[in-house]
Amino acid sequence: MVLPALGCTLQSYRPEPIEPARVAEALGSRRSDDADLRGFMERHNYAVSEWPLTQWDLEALTLMAVYFNPEMDVARANLAVQRAAEITAGQRPNPRANPILEHHSAASNGVVDTPWSVGLGLDFPIETGGKREARIARAQSLNDEARLSLGETAWKVRSRLRQRFVDAYAADETAKLAQQELDLRKQEVELLDRRQKAGEVSPSEVTLARLRLQETRLAADGADGNIRAARAALAAALGLPFEETEKLRLSFGKLTESPFPALPEPEVQHAALQNRLDLRQGLDRYAASEATLREEIARQYPDIDLSPGFLWDQGDWIKSLGGAILLPLLNNNEGPIGEAEANRKLEAARFKSLESDVLAQSSAARLRYETALKTWDTAKSIVATQKARLEDTKKLISFGESDRLTLVETEIELLAARRAELQTRIDGLQAWGGVEDAVQKPLDGTAPAPDDMTASPANQGTQP
Repeated sequence: MVLPALGCTLQSYRPEPIEPARVAEALGSRRSDDADLRGFMERHNYAVSEWPLTQWDLEALTLMAVYFNPEMDVARANLAVQRAAEITAGQRPNPRANPILEHHSAASNGVVDTPWSVGLGLDFPIETGGKREARIARAQSLNDEARLSLGETAWKVRSRLRQRFVDAYAADETAKLAQQELDLRKQEVELLDRRQKAGEVSPSEVTLARLRLQETRLAADGADGNIRAARAALAAALGLPFEETEKLRLSFGKLTESPFPALPEPEVQHAALQNRLDLRQGLDRYAASEATLREEIARQYPDIDLSPGFLWDQGDWIKSLGGAILLPLLNNNEGPIGEAEANRKLEAARFKSLESDVLAQSSAARLRYETALKTWDTAKSIVATQKARLEDTKKLISFGESDRLTLVETEIELLAARRAELQTRIDGLQAWGGVEDAVQKPLDGTAPAPDDMTASPANQGTQP
């Protein structure tokens, strides 16, 4: 009766082979208008007024990346493993059944009713010293670490996406400036051609202008290629095919409106200590090492096996009660206890080193940000100066004291200043992102990367 009952609760093995071709097909079929993606975004408090979205800002792209990026599947799977390990840690040892079958070759008092004796022995393992509680505590700590690891992976996905998003913005703006300069260089060549025909400039000046035009044309062509390269990098960060990412209309509004506020050192370091997920993981690893030490200390107290038995022998029922206990004669678990103590000290040292690194990273990131702000301010002042020069040139033209060629040359100089200002702005945006990474918290008030996706979103897995 026992075995059939057990058979009803047993699980069967189901093979799930990996087919690379089907995995590639699933990855290539991901789309930005996925209906399940919309549900995922709405569950994480993103207001979807229309679908598919006509414009994708950084917050929407972050949710898309968390939904599609395969690294999140790895983190979710790791959390599932740790949750299963917590169940394993809480399981009590099953009792064991020992059938007894004896055959008698000689009769007792010359009489043999049957030569066989039949019985059953049972073993009931009993854990002592709080071993099970210590195992559960260790598994819970490792489970918490895996949950935090999922959040850290989500942050890394967001961080990488943010960098690629800023790169895409930089590529687009650079291409616009390159096209504007190309148009101005064409005007410059036309104006110099006219002057050469009128004998006002030498052929060498026209030749130099044509060379500058060719260089600008090459830069404009390269800028178009940079846009595609930036989109390809963005596709990798999103976990989408390049062709799908290329169709997305990106909204860079917040990048152009970023206020770049001051970030005091104490606030940055406090935010880092409060928010860094790797620090919280370090605390969980230390808690797990303490639980391991508790378990090894508990192993000094031997477990007990109770062994009741029943035997039918020649018409007589024989009852027995036995037991077994491990005798700590040769060792008292000193080795594993020493290892556990050493491992706890190791985790404490690792946490101290990690916290030191976190504080150093946050300080360095803030200093880079301050330097980027100063450089950007300088670049903005140069742009303002060039704009003033351009206005002065326009006034001189209106008074007949300057000409169109001087205006074009001044506009080209202004474009050069704007390119430098754009680069310093990009540096500032990346430095801002570096501070966010150092504290693992968005500094613009937007929601952080989600860290509570413990199950894979529907219909987006890569397994066949």
